[in-house]
Amino acid sequence: MKLLRQYFFVFSFIVLSFFVTQELFAQIQFIENNGQWDSRVKFKSQAGSGSIYLTEKGFTIVQYNPADLENIKIRRHSASPSNANARQIDEASNN
Repeated sequence: MKLLRQYFFVFSFIVLSFFVTQELFAQIQFIENNGQWDSRVKFKSQAGSGSIYLTEKGFTIVQYNPADLENIKIRRHSASPSNANARQIDEASNN
């Protein structure tokens, strides 16, 4: 019985380590800039809820809060046309 538990532990460790290493060493795919971004950017990669930009002088990591992105999406797509017109009129009167 003790030997069976040891085998189970070793098997579990091997399986879990396989899944953990898959996550740790996931490939990052960089896309070459062919005029679709700022000319200083040479390559770009999506990383979670942000991006990694490679330039000749280094790199920039832009990370967004997923909750903020969801709030922006909800506000942009849930605005009725009358609310949008009211916002435009209100913004015009403030200028």
